[in-house]
Amino acid sequence: NVFLMNISYLLPFATIPVFVGDKKFLAAESALGLYSPWMYGTTQVFLEFAFVTLASTLEACIVIPMCGISNPTVSAWVSFLTTLSTLIVSGLVGSTMILAFSIILPTQDMAFLVGSTVSTISLVLSGGFLPFSEMNSLPFSLQWLSPVKYSLQSVLIAQLKGTSAEAVLQLAGYDAPPTVTENLLVLGAVFVFFSLVTGVAMARVKEAR
Repeated sequence: NVFLMNISYLLPFATIPVFVGDKKFLAAESALGLYSPWMYGTTQVFLEFAFVTLASTLEACIVIPMCGISNPTVSAWVSFLTTLSTLIVSGLVGSTMILAFSIILPTQDMAFLVGSTVSTISLVLSGGFLPFSEMNSLPFSLQWLSPVKYSLQSVLIAQLKGTSAEAVLQLAGYDAPPTVTENLLVLGAVFVFFSLVTGVAMARVKEAR
């Protein structure tokens, strides 16, 4: 599951050169009044949604059967689609986060450095390496800021809810929030936050131009 989350959050790094290159065209063309930064941002979100959905579906079709990621208490399709929804939303969060860093920061290298640092810290605090119940007070307090935490919890809840291993969720602290829906809503809020940050950063690119 940790490997699966790693793929979802690291895959968007391949798009950094595209985002950084687009920023130059955005600055030039928005200065000419050809379109607003918000229009560019909205278009980018729709394109990313299509790309992330296709990539996550391909990933799910390969990894889920290969690793046996399923919940025996529900139908195979329900289990598959629940996990797929988490992969799609997680991929959107990761992609929007990278887009924000690419627009805010001046160079491709800085965007990669900051993005990889944030992703690594988020992964460390996700509970995938050390259960929340075993964490010290400081990392336990910071875990709420980790998007990967909610992605990992969503997948674990989808797998273990209703099974004989469900108690693991509570013992390890993977039950806050306690449902797949609530974890996805938190990820949705993170997505909206980075989308707004990206929009503001795009507007500043226009002003600087």
